[in-house]
Amino acid sequence: MSGEFEAVKEKPKEYASRIQVLDFDDLGNSEHECIGSRAVQEASREQRRFARKMDAASQEVKPEALWLWLDALTGEVRVYPRAASSRLESAYVNNRSNVPLAGLDKGIEDGIVHMFGKDSNQHPVQRSLQGGQMDVRRLVIQTNHYGQTLCINVINDGVWRIADVAVPGKTEERLVELNGSETVLPPSPPLPPISNPDRRCSSSHLRPWWEAPL
Repeated sequence: MSGEFEAVKEKPKEYASRIQVLDFDDLGNSEHECIGSRAVQEASREQRRFARKMDAASQEVKPEALWLWLDALTGEVRVYPRAASSRLESAYVNNRSNVPLAGLDKGIEDGIVHMFGKDSNQHPVQRSLQGGQMDVRRLVIQTNHYGQTLCINVINDGVWRIADVAVPGKTEERLVELNGSETVLPPSPPLPPISNPDRRCSSSHLRPWWEAPL
């Protein structure tokens, strides 16, 4: 080959395809045995192609409110029923000062819970028509599992009260067992007011199209 060079063609690179065909037989196993006709089995396997197991980190856990009160005579901590907790939580979010509990439960129906505002250092109290007063607390807890146990510190200075901190030799502990149905979520915020409540349109300034100026 005098003065001539043979052109060498480069071999194109081979790329591995990222598209993989899933075999239905590989998706089925003993734990997910399909029952039914062949069409039902194929449809079940097809749906499992898009199923993904959610891990614990991806599951969002929202904090919920727990409302409880302390019997001033016996020192027993009691949790408000769900209906009462929902009413108290709604009043708390909307900054109400008084929350009557009439019609909710026989043991608290004559009570009124007095709020002192979110920015106040005072805790809410429940007062009855007879003049008795009991401490009330709102706790925010994570309800990611059932069977939670809360520890509440109480003190007796003539009547039982809830203590914010434990004092050795003075306070006692009360355990509250939860089954997951006592907490409530904060209510949804109200919708913003509309500019025209009655949504009526005035047609006094409108003219038919055939009378419009050219």
